[in-house]
Amino acid sequence: LGGGETRRASEAIDGFFPAMAKFAKHSPNGDEEDKEKQAALEQKLQALEDHLSADTRTGPYLVGDGHTFTLLDCNMAPKLYAM
Repeated sequence: LGGGETRRASEAIDGFFPAMAKFAKHSPNGDEEDKEKQAALEQKLQALEDHLSADTRTGPYLVGDGHTFTLLDCNMAPKLYAM
């Protein structure tokens, strides 16, 4: 797998965990901060969705065409499971 493919996958998941952790740890109280944390998480989830649904991809994994399980997939699995 090429370095460019790994870089693109890394960019797609960059910042996902901090956004998820901030949202999960936050106690919603109806203020503007609730909306900001939700919007930040939704933005990261959309970036991941956009990456996974690219025309060149046919498999479920993050790097390349999605047919090879990589360390990036190992990194993301527990984070997505926690959601």
